[in-house]
Amino acid sequence: MNRHNLNAYWKTVVDSIQDGVMIVDPDGTIVSVNRAFEEITGYPHKEILGKSCTNLSCSSCEIAREENGCHWCVMFRKGNLSRQRCSLVRKDGRTVTILKNASVIKDSDGTVTGAEETMTDITDLVAKETRIENFRRELGAEDRFHGMIGASAAMRRVFDLVENAAQSDAARRLGISRTSVWNQMKRFGLSGRGEPTK
Repeated sequence: MNRHNLNAYWKTVVDSIQDGVMIVDPDGTIVSVNRAFEEITGYPHKEILGKSCTNLSCSSCEIAREENGCHWCVMFRKGNLSRQRCSLVRKDGRTVTILKNASVIKDSDGTVTGAEETMTDITDLVAKETRIENFRRELGAEDRFHGMIGASAAMRRVFDLVENAAQSDAARRLGISRTSVWNQMKRFGLSGRGEPTK
């Protein structure tokens, strides 16, 4: 296999990878991307090649530049990044959460000639993690009633009685508010930390 065929072969391999691949020169100019990069970022290769990688507005890169005062990329000083979670802005303005790895590229003399970065789109995974966390909070909240904690059947009945009593027509006619019901519960040692809303 000659060098030209080998380059074509590697281009096919890189384009078949599901992770985005970007190669930049030492100044951060994008010199090569694969198809997955185009899909993740929304930038066609013809539009992004020759542009600075800062056009992607990667959150971890911006933080690193602020904290370290680096001229544009802390990764060139470190030599690599591993499993860095960050967000970048797609061409259409949407934010995408990615997991990226990066490493400098050196020639045979050890001179840095650029860097390669791979990125995995984890936006859907992050959304699912958020939903799971929200469900956890909701399930935890089911065991609480105005600061009182209890999951037993007896405590559930107490919660229901308080809620029903405070909202009943009789309670309103007698001028009994949730606060007064709450105060009675305090008197009998059934109160929690928080006061109910009136």
